[in-house]
Amino acid sequence: MSNAVLITVRLKSTRLKKKVMLEYKGKPVLEYMTNRLKHNFDGRVVICTSTHPEDIPLVDFARKAGIECFAGSEEDVLERYFETCKAFGLDKIYIVYGDEPFTDIDTMRWNFDTLTLDEPMWIKNDALPEGTYGYGLNFKGIEYLHRNKLSENLEVWQIMASEMPIRKIESHTGMRNVYENIRLTIDYPEDFDVFKRIIDYIGKDYTGVKLAELVKLYNTLDLYKINGFRIEEYKARIKAQGTINQ
Repeated sequence: MSNAVLITVRLKSTRLKKKVMLEYKGKPVLEYMTNRLKHNFDGRVVICTSTHPEDIPLVDFARKAGIECFAGSEEDVLERYFETCKAFGLDKIYIVYGDEPFTDIDTMRWNFDTLTLDEPMWIKNDALPEGTYGYGLNFKGIEYLHRNKLSENLEVWQIMASEMPIRKIESHTGMRNVYENIRLTIDYPEDFDVFKRIIDYIGKDYTGVKLAELVKLYNTLDLYKINGFRIEEYKARIKAQGTINQ
């Protein structure tokens, strides 16, 4: 059985240019993330990017970091995941994003432990703080979503919000309200500011910091005053797209 964390990442960001390659204290954001994953995960870590020339620096980063990489479709993210799974013979995957260096490791491990292989299955973890969760799928699940997708330019979370007849599990049920005012993703300059302040505070402990510590730190340092206004903007944007998770 082969398990892998797939880091979904491209360099076409518009709100914060090439955000995953922004450096702080000599390391790009993506390196903080990959170091954290390698420190806590025995399976494979795969950079999942596109064949577009602008994404070549990501392929180079993976090679230098000793991480596997797959470059696939520029717009069809599901196609990219599906082909990555076939290329590496993956049975279970946990999908994260390159601009979320504080992905919760305990949730990731729980996903791998919970996923089975006998039926199409995915796990939604979005009750956790923005920037700390991913999506767990088995190969049958990603194959099913790929085969039944309605569009070629949907993110996996948009498809998961649909009513496709596939076994779904939502972890941390009922916890959404607890974390709704915590934002740890990096999508704007304010988010990068928050990231830097956290790194300043925890230093090398970023590889092992737990979710509860991050939440406490976000509140103790009053980081909401820096990027909190982006939370409501995000909710409004997703709702406008008609894919807000309930």
